[in-house]
Amino acid sequence: MNNPFQEIFDKLCNIEKQLQGYPSHNNIKDDNQNELLSKKQACALLGISYSTLWRWTQQRRIQAYGLNNRVYYKRSEIMATIKKIN
Repeated sequence: MNNPFQEIFDKLCNIEKQLQGYPSHNNIKDDNQNELLSKKQACALLGISYSTLWRWTQQRRIQAYGLNNRVYYKRSEIMATIKKIN
């Protein structure tokens, strides 16, 4: 008879190997330069509310990207939309 703890351990190892192929939605990077930010992170970076971010996205002032029913913003594009004054 097989050790039930060993069977559980083997199954967990198999699951871990399968999950390693999936990106973590908290740390998604695109080309190591274009870090993808969640709505919350983008709002914090700009110091704006969710409704303002949504409005700017609808007005195409900021480009949004979708992945698995989630919305992300490229940090480099957000920084490019900030204009120098004076």
